[in-house]
Amino acid sequence: MTRLVVTLAVTLAVLAGCGGSASDEGAPQRAAATTAAPAVRTVAELEAALPRTNQVPGGDEKVFSCPGEESCRAHPDRVSVGVQLEPSLTDEQVKKRYGVYVLPENLQVTAEAWKDESAAEQAVADARAEQRRFVGRFATKGKDTSDTSYTFGSKGVGTVDDLTMGEWEGYVGRREEVLTNPDGDTDSAPVVSITLHVSNGNTTVQVVASVLDDEARAGDAEALARQVAEEYIGRLA
Repeated sequence: MTRLVVTLAVTLAVLAGCGGSASDEGAPQRAAATTAAPAVRTVAELEAALPRTNQVPGGDEKVFSCPGEESCRAHPDRVSVGVQLEPSLTDEQVKKRYGVYVLPENLQVTAEAWKDESAAEQAVADARAEQRRFVGRFATKGKDTSDTSYTFGSKGVGTVDDLTMGEWEGYVGRREEVLTNPDGDTDSAPVVSITLHVSNGNTTVQVVASVLDDEARAGDAEALARQVAEEYIGRLA
């Protein structure tokens, strides 16, 4: 984590009187170098800065938020909001073009207050390590959960790169993927998923955006994630 170090250089002038000794009376004192303390933010501050649906470009409706739901209780120091985006195509257009299902396009903002700066940095490092399995070509396997239902796997190509946003540092992960069923067969239209994850002081911020990988929205996911992240960080300042 880059720390801002401010050094005050003071030139001491020694005044010698004619025929007398040097005097330090009234001379300026040397100031000690100071280091800006890591920012400490409260959960309440993180929650107050979360974007409203109308602050998310293309936002259609809020689908969840924490605190406020039962599942949020497991992480009392974490706040989040999920917003469904206006669809690129209608269900009929998706079916006609791809012949398969597509997940609703969405954006999620999650922020968490950790015990200190080191813990926040470690949280981002651990999350980045988990992203390594999506670097290059990847494939994850879905699982049957009953005779009539299953969880999705996915396959595609991805990258992970360093990311700096002002005093915030972390990574950006990019994936172009399709969902797959437990047999490995394609079960969705192609999507682009972007994860921005950064820390500053005791705080981590993660923004995940997923949009249809369609020529009309090429690049939208990363541009959207960056804009929402920058505006959220700005509200925390």
